[in-house]
Amino acid sequence: MNSHPHQLKDNVKRSLELVAKHDPLSLESVDRTLNNPAMLASKYKIPLQYFNEIENRVEQNTKQIAVLLPHADDQTKEFIELWEGQELMHGAIFEQTLLDIGLGEVDFNANQLGAGIRIGGALSSLPGIHDTLMYLYQTTGAMHERLTAKGYLALIESLKRDNEFALAETAIKPILKQEGSHLGYYKSASLELGNRLAPWQRKLAVAIKTHGYKPVGAIDKEHEARFGATMEIIRGEQTMDEIASPVQKIAEEVLLAKQYGLELPNFVASALKSSINEARAQKLLPPDEDGLAVPVQ
Repeated sequence: MNSHPHQLKDNVKRSLELVAKHDPLSLESVDRTLNNPAMLASKYKIPLQYFNEIENRVEQNTKQIAVLLPHADDQTKEFIELWEGQELMHGAIFEQTLLDIGLGEVDFNANQLGAGIRIGGALSSLPGIHDTLMYLYQTTGAMHERLTAKGYLALIESLKRDNEFALAETAIKPILKQEGSHLGYYKSASLELGNRLAPWQRKLAVAIKTHGYKPVGAIDKEHEARFGATMEIIRGEQTMDEIASPVQKIAEEVLLAKQYGLELPNFVASALKSSINEARAQKLLPPDEDGLAVPVQ
């Protein structure tokens, strides 16, 4: 049953207000006490560097959004401004953590603007395309935030198992809390817009998302492998199916699968398992599958 359009709009407004309630975090709020920096540098090098990169790609992501969605409304622009300020501090916290464990800063190309983004921006002026691209941006955001949350929850529990409570509780947990408000916005915005789209727009978005989905930050094979290694290192006793399940669920919700009688393939679990295989192929993980995988030294 469809929600009333006014209710959906009100949900977006409320979710944006919740995002605005979170001030950017500060480095001073983090307890930088570390029990075993050498262990962190060895075991958590790949996960911490990966999370650092995806948080620090915010400026690149903002540029991509501006090209892809040149006619974004004021509400979207307000969210992006709030999101950017919060994400920049998430990245700063990860950068400081890497410095504290002796790994230093990691250089990556944060200015790359892919051909697909430019083509999408050029096509956005065609009738119906801009709203379809906006819908893809919102649904992708919801899925990425849910997967990131699973990753941060796993990282928190893994750090606690290794007696690194200060890092888990004062750095990663506050970041996780802010990511939750971002998820709320993406979810409400995608539900509001999705209910206004024409059938062909929704079908196009579903086809693109289910056939082209990549985990958060997996912009190429190298990053896909690093994502896979990250999740394998921190996931503990969780299976990849268990990690994928809530992401698949949010995808089905924001893509309005039940509402329109769509049966989506289990594409999230397939992508996550593929990332593990890519990590093994690139020798970031051992080739055997017995026990908890650790990075190859």
